[in-house]
Amino acid sequence: MKIIHHISFHQKEVPAFQRCGVEPELLEGGDLVHLATADIAEDDPRWNEASQLVKKLKALDVPFTKFSDDELRSARHLAVLPNWHHGYPQPEGDFDYLSATYDLSSYCRTCRIGAKQIRPFRMKKEPTWGKHSILQLNWVFDEYFVRPETWHSIFEQFGIGFRPVLHHKTGNQLQSIVQLDITQTADLKTENLALTQCSVCKRQKYPPTVTGFFPAPSSTYLVLAKSRQYFGSGASAFQQIMVGHELYVKIKKAGMKGADFQACKAE
Repeated sequence: MKIIHHISFHQKEVPAFQRCGVEPELLEGGDLVHLATADIAEDDPRWNEASQLVKKLKALDVPFTKFSDDELRSARHLAVLPNWHHGYPQPEGDFDYLSATYDLSSYCRTCRIGAKQIRPFRMKKEPTWGKHSILQLNWVFDEYFVRPETWHSIFEQFGIGFRPVLHHKTGNQLQSIVQLDITQTADLKTENLALTQCSVCKRQKYPPTVTGFFPAPSSTYLVLAKSRQYFGSGASAFQQIMVGHELYVKIKKAGMKGADFQACKAE
């Protein structure tokens, strides 16, 4: 297991990082034309000096964990992490998809906790899957969507259902995408994680990024489940999706692209 820091900064700072022995990648095109990035592991001898520079320059630092294949294969449960977001829930103007998709009677617009899905998601068009077979929509971090054939070949045998996804303009069911119907929930052993409390509804959530092993569920064996706890920061909140060992093995053997995995602590 390695803790790796993905740092982003203005291209004018590249020489400073080069003096630390770090050779950044320059991003080109669109709004990113002046940005550079680099990935540095905490056990890299360059990290000590580079981390001080990150703090001094207030560079964006997003840590993530890279697990060995053995660590992932031996985990009883794993957190599912997206590596591909595609499309937006509709209608997207003023986030109107919320009222179109969720019961908002317990929803807090400050911390974003409490929405309950009661209607199918809507999209502008069929997704352009390419080589991917699982995705998250932008803004929706606790639901996953797959190709119908992927649901049938992998998830159906585990008793996992699906919800349709609708074409926004016509209301017709899209043919190349379904939403995984994740009905199982579980508490997590989060004793060592920091908490923030909403100033309005007083509900709590944990930091959106957890490095190292992810907290283990405290309940019995899970197949595919959402945490009862919420994660996020500011005006973002989501329930973490977790998967059991057998389903993880099936997903990996199928070569599904669109998600990564973070091993949970041994129970």
